Amino acid sequence: NNFIDLELHTRKSKKVFYNGIIKRVILLPLLFVVIIFGFNHISFSSEQDSRIIFEEYFEPYPNILAPISRSSEYLDSELSNVMVLYEIEQYEDALLGLNTLIDSSNAYHNELLFYKGLSLLASGNSSEAVFSFELMDLSCDMENQRKWYLSLALGQSGDITQAKDLLNDIVSDGSHFMIYAEELLDKLSVKE
Repeated sequence: NNFIDLELHTRKSKKVFYNGIIKRVILLPLLFVVIIFGFNHISFSSEQDSRIIFEEYFEPYPNILAPISRSSEYLDSELSNVMVLYEIEQYEDALLGLNTLIDSSNAYHNELLFYKGLSLLASGNSSEAVFSFELMDLSCDMENQRKWYLSLALGQSGDITQAKDLLNDIVSDGSHFMIYAEELLDKLSVKE
């Protein structure tokens, strides 16, 4: 009887032992996957929140390069046609024209790069917009506008740290975009 009890106890111990191992082998990877998924979801969610915040502040800059009016001397020019496309938010078509103008002329080079960056940003190509804004001459008349839209493009492309640095520059410069930059910095600090 003791032998049978010992054998049953040994079988139960082996069964419990193997069940414990099997549970651990199955549960450990599952736990690992859940933890990784949770971490990715949290970081993705916070990244998405930041992008949404930056998108809220994007508003296309007015056409000051070739304002469209009845008495405009540019009315039949290629520049005018491209800027009409920009104004009616046909950004993909405007980009084609802007690229042609940038390649064919040195006139308005910084301004063309600026509107190209805006068109890219409006089209959701924030990384390319960053590149376009960074090609602009830093001493141009549109430096404040460039900083503001570059900060938005950086934020939308996920480079929050560099975007914050630019926003802080805007605040310290005291430019027209200072109020928006302060608001955006406040919203970003709440998300941290």
